[in-house]
Amino acid sequence: AAFGGDIPDGAGLSSSAALESAFATALNALFDFGLDKMSLAKIGQLAEHNYAGVHCGIMDQFASLHGKAGQA
Repeated sequence: AAFGGDIPDGAGLSSSAALESAFATALNALFDFGLDKMSLAKIGQLAEHNYAGVHCGIMDQFASLHGKAGQA
């Protein structure tokens, strides 16, 4: 897959968490892993820690996975 955009690196807009969450959700559905949203959030956080070298919390992944349209 290829992704593009113009969000500057390190802008603090949770774009990496959104991308991780979307990709993890797609793979979870495609391969029927049966993982819940909390597990997907933890996997995204581990990816940030282990592959991107960013020691983030889990809030961004959690918000990306649990957010609902029209709600704050």
